Amino acid sequence: MEKFEFEAVTVYHDKVDPGSSTLVGAWIHRGISPEQRRVLMGFRPAKISGHVGVYTDAHYTWVLFLTRNGSARKIAVDLRIFLEQTIGVQSILQRLPNYRSVSRALAF
Repeated sequence: MEKFEFEAVTVYHDKVDPGSSTLVGAWIHRGISPEQRRVLMGFRPAKISGHVGVYTDAHYTWVLFLTRNGSARKIAVDLRIFLEQTIGVQSILQRLPNYRSVSRALAF
């Protein structure tokens, strides 16, 4: 059986109510350089407007994307691809039940 190695978990919430916020994020098991942080701050999936937050310490990095519209799963897939292209981490995709669970999963 092949073992899959990953360094990040990308999370999104399953149920998005009309008019509510969509939160998608990734937890990365490594620190990043200031240049990589600058690139991550430019994340815009499919021209969707929203707020990007990148938080880092010596061991971990958190990337958050908050918007009022858009499919949470599609944004999460775009974030996963963006992370692989920009900083070279492989991520798994994790669906969580609601906004609060995503917020708690990404608490730092």
